[in-house]
Amino acid sequence: MVEIDKKVDFFKYYYEKEEKRKEQINQQLFYYITLISLQITWLGYYFLNLPPFKQNCLLCIFLLLILISIILLLIVGYYIYLYMKNGKYYYMPYPNELSGYIDQLDSSDEFKKTLCEYYVDASQKNVSTNDSRQAFIIKIRNLLSINIIVLSLAFVPYFILCGEYINTYKVVILK
Repeated sequence: MVEIDKKVDFFKYYYEKEEKRKEQINQQLFYYITLISLQITWLGYYFLNLPPFKQNCLLCIFLLLILISIILLLIVGYYIYLYMKNGKYYYMPYPNELSGYIDQLDSSDEFKKTLCEYYVDASQKNVSTNDSRQAFIIKIRNLLSINIIVLSLAFVPYFILCGEYINTYKVVILK
């Protein structure tokens, strides 16, 4: 049978590994939130500089691509909501709770077994939470990638419709 000290060390390591994984997943979300803000800015440019409304097939394509982009961003927002809602992590009990419990135990082996059980329970629940959150991150990443393609494609009809009237700034340097 495995010594209790080795079991405690193993499950403590596993618990700490899931804590690090949680931080990595959260960092990924911040990266994707930055991409969302850039895509909203891109959409804002299109809305502030709409092409002239003529009866044109290109205008319909442009507006359809913009609508698809907005729908994709709304779906991404829904996945971020699910990501945040599914954020229940489990931690070790507070030291004052453990102190009172330790005083009631008869031996250090009982304490180590209890500690091992805490690590096992918290690790298992955190693995489940991290797996679920990682699945949402993958869906968010895929939708944002598709949205970048859609916004890029929307520029083709936009460029053709606006032609020389695209809102750009010309800088003239005078001596």
